[in-house]
Amino acid sequence: MSLEALPPELVDQIVVELPLHDIGSLRLTSRTLASTATQEHYKRNFYSHHLELTEWHLRRFVAFTSGGGLAHLLRHLTVIAPVYNPLELEADAKYKTTSAPVWRMDGGFEKIEAIPLEHEDSMQTDLDLDILRLQRHEHTEFVNRGEHNALLSRAFGMLKGLDCKLHTITAEVAVYRIPDGNPLMPLYGGGWKHIWNAAIFASLETSGLQARHLNLFNSSRMLRCSISCDKFSNLGHNSGHLDTFLGNLESLSMSISDKIILARDMDPMDLEDFSVDAEWDSHATWRTAEEMLCEASDEQNFEGLPERLRKCRRLKCLEVSYFALDYISPDISQVQSKGILGALQRSNLRTVEKLTLEGFDISEDHLLEIIRSLPRLRNITLHCIRMHKGGRWDIVLNHCTATMAKVYLDSLFGPKILHFKAPYATRDACDEERGYYAGLKARFRSDLMDFRAAARDGEIAASKQIEYSHYKGSELPYAAKRSWRQDLKNHFGPPGYGGEACLSGRLAPEQLWQLQP
Repeated sequence: MSLEALPPELVDQIVVELPLHDIGSLRLTSRTLASTATQEHYKRNFYSHHLELTEWHLRRFVAFTSGGGLAHLLRHLTVIAPVYNPLELEADAKYKTTSAPVWRMDGGFEKIEAIPLEHEDSMQTDLDLDILRLQRHEHTEFVNRGEHNALLSRAFGMLKGLDCKLHTITAEVAVYRIPDGNPLMPLYGGGWKHIWNAAIFASLETSGLQARHLNLFNSSRMLRCSISCDKFSNLGHNSGHLDTFLGNLESLSMSISDKIILARDMDPMDLEDFSVDAEWDSHATWRTAEEMLCEASDEQNFEGLPERLRKCRRLKCLEVSYFALDYISPDISQVQSKGILGALQRSNLRTVEKLTLEGFDISEDHLLEIIRSLPRLRNITLHCIRMHKGGRWDIVLNHCTATMAKVYLDSLFGPKILHFKAPYATRDACDEERGYYAGLKARFRSDLMDFRAAARDGEIAASKQIEYSHYKGSELPYAAKRSWRQDLKNHFGPPGYGGEACLSGRLAPEQLWQLQP
């Protein structure tokens, strides 16, 4: 019996076992197979797409959308800004060595060791450096000409013409430290200021195409990547397309950092790279902490964010992670954290039902004001929130359990770490290997409250009050505590200046991106 005569269910079982290019070849053999082989499994290959913002990838994407066909099936689009970082190769070429991490017996990072290069390896390093510099130059010229925006707008216009129902747009960054190598996640990319600049231009100003969900660098893949709080002011003030796009959003997730404030009048981009020896300029003039604090407090740093959020008239879910930078004084990050939260409070987000706040330093009164400014809020997540000295969590938590359907808490400080008590304390299966210990997390659900059952079963809460104590950490092993703190630092900063900033104990260096071909 020929394949054409088989029932569609059997053809679908065959298609499941084939790679995508073989499925395409099978569909080309006859119209009958083109129909029967285009089932759900085959269509799923077109639901998501990773688009790197290079000329080659963009032109290929334009060709894909202009061909019609199954392009209208696209639901999830990840837009990736490439970063070409030659600092490691430059250091290798300069010192005729290559760097390798050295690990302690307990698995923690100890140092980066220089290994001498053979003559052939040194020649290859010089060649790789020239190629990577050329790639960076060509991409910079491509971006400066505005061709990336033109090609992206063209592709989006074609998708709109196909009546594409896009669900999600995600902005990410891929870092290249060697030519033709696999792109690295930002955690291993070094030079976080390079990554910040790429993140800014990767933020989308869409032209006509709509989506329900937008994610700006807020995932475990995008650790040490964020968008500076002052850059929201640069996004299309008079862009009708952008206003329409924001007005249709139902979910927004973003990682926001401090404004980058230079500590000196000659602050190079490259000092934050773990592979570079910092060469301080003796002629540089250092700024005082008061000058930097004044710049950080400028209200103009935070004006663009509420203006954009007010456009999100249908927003139901908002996730905001704060990434603190490393400054001379902790007051600089605190004032920027307060400014970002104040911008959220001024945004008039009356439709938001679910809120996630991560990484912020905040006062008790300010947190309550933000929560009370969201009249429809029924689901809240607080992660790595540090209460200012003198503030108490009791009033905040009691308000949440009295008004919310769901409350999730993780790694709260007041200023010492909070240790939650039963029955609300919880622990995930993967927490142990990441250094998390029992009591760091708590979960509350109002629909699980059963006061009659509480008399028979002590595990069911008889009260809505989430009880806690201040954990002293005396019984927590040092290695686990270090792993937990490094995990929080990777997520919420500061980025650091040593090798450990890029070689975390939690994520292995072999975890490279596997982009779609």
